[in-house]
Amino acid sequence: MAKCEICEKGMRTGHRISINRSQVSRRANRTWKPNVKKVKINDNGTIRSIYICTRCLRSGAVTRAFLSYHILMQKAIDFNGLFSCIFLFSNLFFNIRYR
Repeated sequence: MAKCEICEKGMRTGHRISINRSQVSRRANRTWKPNVKKVKINDNGTIRSIYICTRCLRSGAVTRAFLSYHILMQKAIDFNGLFSCIFLFSNLFFNIRYR
């Protein structure tokens, strides 16, 4: 099972306790799984995908990659010129339209 790479949240184990007889009997083992998503992030200019729980995602612990495409476009224009910018725009359009 996937684990959050930020806070190390993973599966937890415990007992499912019956409502009718909650003292001693009728306890079944169960596991609770964290709400973990696979997200592309911007890690110092490189885009990589990690497993992250939704609590860390909502708190802003990482910068998602789709928010920083304008930085990549600026780098493409600076280093490779107009052709690479057109290529990146076409890839971006294809990824958004056909997901």
